[in-house]
Amino acid sequence: MATSSSRPEEDCHCPVCCDFYSDPVMLLCGHSFCKNCIEEWWTQKGSRTCPVCKKMFPMSRPPRNLALKNVTDALKEEASRQRAEDLCEIHGERLKLFCLDHQKPICLVCRDAKDHKKHQCVPINEATGDGKKELGVALMHLRTKLSKLNEEKLTCDQMSAHIQEQAQRTEEKIKGEFQKLYQFLRAEEATRIDRLRKEVEKKGQAMKIRLVNLTAEISSLSNTIKAAETDLKAEDLSFMLNHKAIKNRAQCTLPDPETPSGALIDEVKHKGNLLFHIWKKMKSIIQYTPFCLDPNTLRSHMIVSEDLMSLTTNDKSKKVPSNPERCKYDGVLGSTGISSGIHSWDVQLEGYWEIGVDTKTKEETRASLFTHDTIIAEHRSEHADRATALDYIPEKIRLKFEHDKGKLSFYDLDRKTCIHTITHKFTGLFFPFFNGNVKLIPHCPPLV
Repeated sequence: MATSSSRPEEDCHCPVCCDFYSDPVMLLCGHSFCKNCIEEWWTQKGSRTCPVCKKMFPMSRPPRNLALKNVTDALKEEASRQRAEDLCEIHGERLKLFCLDHQKPICLVCRDAKDHKKHQCVPINEATGDGKKELGVALMHLRTKLSKLNEEKLTCDQMSAHIQEQAQRTEEKIKGEFQKLYQFLRAEEATRIDRLRKEVEKKGQAMKIRLVNLTAEISSLSNTIKAAETDLKAEDLSFMLNHKAIKNRAQCTLPDPETPSGALIDEVKHKGNLLFHIWKKMKSIIQYTPFCLDPNTLRSHMIVSEDLMSLTTNDKSKKVPSNPERCKYDGVLGSTGISSGIHSWDVQLEGYWEIGVDTKTKEETRASLFTHDTIIAEHRSEHADRATALDYIPEKIRLKFEHDKGKLSFYDLDRKTCIHTITHKFTGLFFPFFNGNVKLIPHCPPLV
């Protein structure tokens, strides 16, 4: 069945009265007419022919066209509603003006009425043009916002994938580091147990020798006692005849027994402050730096090592999420921010490099030292780069950052001389900054 949306309004007009069908009927030729229209036509013509194709209609009464009636009624209702919307609710006149003060369509009578008499009114087509322009601008902003949302969604998708990559890489690193600790602890356990067992064997063997000697002395002394007891039972004459020999046999030349010192296991040596001594020994094999490189601030064509201690350049660019922490330009930031006090860190350098401090703000606040061929130059945001010519390029540098005093000094570790000092009013939170082929020089962790 046809619907109002699938059939144009012209198809719902009677060919006789040229108005919407009223109780439509359909002839055998397929043409439809209003019931009253076709009856009046036949009365006037005196024959039952179709007004369109002139074919005869042999039946006494044409059948009703219910489908066409439903479509026509729907179109009538829609047209009536449209006419009602185009008319003023108060005066019944067509809405031809637009009140800019009340922001609503009005009729010509409304314009002269009390409510709109002093208001600014324009023809509705002019207001429509201005309104569509405003809508066009709003639509442009909406499309811009949609584009930004799509870009942010893409960034979030990249960050989600990067998070999984980070998690896998970090988990492997954690397991590897703990495996090193397990190996160290197992080796330390085996060494200490081996020392204990050697001491047990040594002192156990000494105790066995001591027991053998004591057993022999006890046996000898027991025989002497038995001989003396036998001599005590001899006749007087016999005893006195052998008195001198009996007296000599009864003499004991063995010294009094003494328990040797240090015979027991030295538990203090093996158990005393055991965990502390193990930790102290572990400290000597563990590398330590006051901060690490933060890979979340790294640009795409650089690589931070798995231990977060060194930075290298990479010709192949790797796609990374554009998170807010990332550096504004090439390089990477340290993991720890500095807002006061005196701090220092050592770096090993190779080829092109740039080292210094920077903030995470959008403004350029970098203070650094960088190489250009055989020249070392200073970079500061408030003035142009200043170069310092050197006979050599140092390979190991210590940075001393005196935040409160506004000084950033660079020292050659090999020659123990100050290369350069940058003076600047450092305010806020600054982070160590690195670019190029740079490696942090580790130290033993401090005792706590």
